[in-house]
Amino acid sequence: MSRNLRVFFSIAFWIPFSLFVWSFFKGYAHTKFAERVELCWQNGIDIPSSNNATQPNIANFVGCLKQKTNPILWWYLEPERLFQIAQPHTPCQWVGRWQVKRDSMAFGIELKADGHYVIDVRNFEQVRPVAQNEASFEGVWSSPELKRILWFNEARFWPIEDNRVEWLNQDQLVIHETNNTKTYYQRVSSRVPNCPTYP
Repeated sequence: MSRNLRVFFSIAFWIPFSLFVWSFFKGYAHTKFAERVELCWQNGIDIPSSNNATQPNIANFVGCLKQKTNPILWWYLEPERLFQIAQPHTPCQWVGRWQVKRDSMAFGIELKADGHYVIDVRNFEQVRPVAQNEASFEGVWSSPELKRILWFNEARFWPIEDNRVEWLNQDQLVIHETNNTKTYYQRVSSRVPNCPTYP
């Protein structure tokens, strides 16, 4: 067997095998994390959310998780990101009202300087009838880096919704969602005065 043929068969084996191992590891990690969350909750530790997000509460919860999680899972899952709920990083470039489009949906959202967001339910229901009290219409946003935004709400705790951001200009951006869809944002309110522009 020639060297080139051996290299080809090696690649043909190792790439799918590596993908399988990575997929298995991701599933294992999230399953184990869910078990650790349950253990902490059974021990009387409150699970942090956008409603009870105090620094001591989150520190208590993350500390419990760290005691019960091995270093490899801890590195991969990055549960320290939960501190973003209590201390969101809210760059002025994000603050204001935006028009959002994703597939056939279009709705308004307001990102407040204190780290809270509110979705315009009236516009949202025109394309997707939902209950008025659905928790995901309000929550906490945080952008710890230029090309990253995290969302927290009562409807979803884990995995953390940590999305990549592509700034097209100072008033337009694309959020690459964790499920591989794209959401387009267009600013509809004035920018914060004296705020440096992105990108």
